[in-house]
Amino acid sequence: MVDMQSILSLIQSQSYLLIFILMIVEGPVTTAAASFVASLGFLNVYIIFILSFLGNFVPDFLLYYIGRFSRGEKVERYLEKFGLNKSKIKRFDSGFKKHAGKTLVFVKLTPLLPVPGLIIAGFTKVPVKRFFFIDATFNFISAIIATLIGFYFGLAANIIFKFFKIGEYTLLLIIPLILIFYLMYKKFSPKLIKNNKQK
Repeated sequence: MVDMQSILSLIQSQSYLLIFILMIVEGPVTTAAASFVASLGFLNVYIIFILSFLGNFVPDFLLYYIGRFSRGEKVERYLEKFGLNKSKIKRFDSGFKKHAGKTLVFVKLTPLLPVPGLIIAGFTKVPVKRFFFIDATFNFISAIIATLIGFYFGLAANIIFKFFKIGEYTLLLIIPLILIFYLMYKKFSPKLIKNNKQK
């Protein structure tokens, strides 16, 4: 007979896998939400932090290597989808050569730029060790910030919910809904803005 502890362990292990996949797509928001859940005791906050770091760092390194070893017309045409023509790519080339750290941080913080920007970092042949150090440092700090925000916000919310006698399980239902609405907003808001401008 399977006991409840075994079922809970299975759910938690599957949750970590799903969380890691979501972190690759939307790192900081997923980290904050997962840390929120961890503050209620359902997940391990240290595992969330590690997954947050890896969920950002591993894809970054893969994109960097794609750029480093596959520069060509196909990749450049792909970058054009992000509005990066040859002249803009040259500017990023120059930025990475002169100020690799500042340019990489700018790329990571600017919406829609991380994917093409990291590929260009590979194009420019930013030294592997330097890229590793800068990107790892940035992702480590951002993972700490997102984890702490989610965790301590969760602790505060837990006190409020207990005061108003609202159960933790109700709170757990709210978190996925917030994530879904956020992802939907992020997907459809550019189209809505574009349509409003056309009107």
